[in-house]
Amino acid sequence: MTGRYFASGPQCMIGYHNKPEQTKEVIVEMKGMRGVRTGDRGRLDDDGFLFITADSRKNISWPTVKYIHPDTIELEMKVLNPGF
Repeated sequence: MTGRYFASGPQCMIGYHNKPEQTKEVIVEMKGMRGVRTGDRGRLDDDGFLFITADSRKNISWPTVKYIHPDTIELEMKVLNPGF
């Protein structure tokens, strides 16, 4: 399974100090749990281990392509030019 992930537990922050609007953007409730939207993308393997694959906040927007991640561009460059 791949997608953006959410962290929950006593180790997570409760919000940004004196920044309620920014806190609302990252602190969410999901399935009865309060947690942090990390902004990272990851995948779970068959054993349930999480592998962080990219930071989704680093997306680039072009007029012809909405929101493409730099890792996608780098991968394509490596396919087109193996010495890249």
